[in-house]
Amino acid sequence: MSPIYAVSLVLLIVSAALALWRGGRWERATAAVLVLVWIGTALAHFDSLNPPWVIIGLDGATLLFLLYLALYSKRRWTIWATAFQFLLMANHLAFVRFHELEQWAYVTAYYVWGDAVLLSLMAGAIWRARKTTPAVAQNPGNMDRAERSELRSGDRRGDPADDAGGADARCDDADRQRDARIAVNEDENATEHD
Repeated sequence: MSPIYAVSLVLLIVSAALALWRGGRWERATAAVLVLVWIGTALAHFDSLNPPWVIIGLDGATLLFLLYLALYSKRRWTIWATAFQFLLMANHLAFVRFHELEQWAYVTAYYVWGDAVLLSLMAGAIWRARKTTPAVAQNPGNMDRAERSELRSGDRRGDPADDAGGADARCDDADRQRDARIAVNEDENATEHD
C-alpha cells in the first residue's frame, strides 16, 4: 500500500466517522456516497494503457451528487467539495486526452483532489456540530427542510444543549418556543408563495 493511498484511506475513515457522528443528513449522505465510490474505485481495474472508464463514471456520478448538494443544501462546504471534485474530473479528462502523461502524476493529483473533497466533508461536519440552537431559533429561515424536520423529530446531533445529565428536561420550554417559531415562519413562507 502506497503512502498516499494510506493517507487517503485514513482521511476517508475519519471523515466518514465524523460525518456519521456529528454531521447532519447531508453530511451522512455524502459520507455514504464517498465510501461506496471508494469501494467501487478499489474494485475497478486500472492499468496504465487504458483510461479507467469505470472510475471516471463513478467520479462523474459523485460530481453530480455534490453539485446537487451545493445547489440545494445551503451548506458552504458543499461548494468546496464540488469544486475539488470538478478538479478531480478535470484530472481524469486530462489523462484521457493526453495519455502520455506519466501515471504517477495522474494518480497523485487524483488523490490530492480526492483528499480535498474529504477535508471539505470533515469541515462541514465540524462546523455543523459547532452551530448552536439559539442562533438557529432566532432565524429559522436559514435552515433547509432537512434541518427543520430534524428539529421537529428530535434529532439534535451536535447540539451543545444536548449534553448528558437531564439536558432534555432543561430545554423543553426552549424546544417548544423554537418549534413554534419554526411553524410560524413556515406558515408565513407558505402564504407569501401562494
